[in-house]
Amino acid sequence: FFLFLLQSFAYAQQPIEVVIVASSHYNEKGNYEPEINKLANFAPDMVFGEYTLPAELKALHDTTDVKKSYATKYNYIKRRSPKVPRNLNKKIGKAQAALLRKPTDYSTRIELARNYVLNYDRANAEYQIYLLENYFRPGMNKKYMANYAGMLGPIDSLKKVKLLRPGTEYEAIFFPLVNRLKHEQIYSMDCQNYDEEWNKVWAKAGTAIKAMEAKAKAEPQSAEGVAVSKIQQYYKELDSIARAEKMQGYAFLNTAFYAKADAAVNFYGGEVFFDEPGFPTEAIKAMMHPWNLRNEAMCQNILKQAQAKGAKRVVVAVGASHRKWMEEIFSQMPEVKIINYNALP
Repeated sequence: FFLFLLQSFAYAQQPIEVVIVASSHYNEKGNYEPEINKLANFAPDMVFGEYTLPAELKALHDTTDVKKSYATKYNYIKRRSPKVPRNLNKKIGKAQAALLRKPTDYSTRIELARNYVLNYDRANAEYQIYLLENYFRPGMNKKYMANYAGMLGPIDSLKKVKLLRPGTEYEAIFFPLVNRLKHEQIYSMDCQNYDEEWNKVWAKAGTAIKAMEAKAKAEPQSAEGVAVSKIQQYYKELDSIARAEKMQGYAFLNTAFYAKADAAVNFYGGEVFFDEPGFPTEAIKAMMHPWNLRNEAMCQNILKQAQAKGAKRVVVAVGASHRKWMEEIFSQMPEVKIINYNALP
């Protein structure tokens, strides 16, 4: 009995295995079965996407970029359902249970997609619309199609408001993965609470870089001129290595080299030049601060939800610029074991 307790305790203490997949936000038409198979064989208990948590999205000020973007989607659906149903969370739970029993309950699935939008759950609204378009449309009769059009609208309109997004990493890889795993939903983990600060420091950094470049052009022998020359040479070296790199696609996006090159582009050369006279080091450091806070918040959002669900393995889809930062943050957490995408069989 005590041995059983000790074994159970040891199992409970096992770190959560996390695979962060550096992803492209645009994916050309092609065969993504190798990527889907690789991740499916890992058998994750949860799949996360770079979507703002519904409660955080709802609470954001209407002037924030992400809230303004979502308002277009929300208002589009609201015009078709002027009266927002009460107890959305309860209705969503009942719909999920009903679809587990009968996946072809089209009316329930259409209504579920609508309710996800009204509940600020963009991730699962998009997932359900993806399923309707790619798996269930052929089985719908005229009655269901009329219901679909009335509640969600035509395909062109769904694409216009970006509730249907062909070419994203989600439609290419992660929605098919969630469907293959027979998970009832995809989980959100993004945090936009630092968006306003990010926009301010990003603008200031851009101004500082332009000032450096202007000084370099006017006085090539100045410290700024030398710094710009070194940055340009650094970019050329990175480009040369990238051209020689044999890896492509998602394998390449998840390499240490890609993370290095990506940081150089996003942060105007990055920390490599922090000790370089003439380089606006403090402005770039200020730029990195809210970026790191966002990555820390995303890691915490993943960990909290994974622990609450008792998950042992999770897959996280993020824009490629986030992977290195998030892996470094997770590496400091004893509750987490990071597995690089390229280390998967």
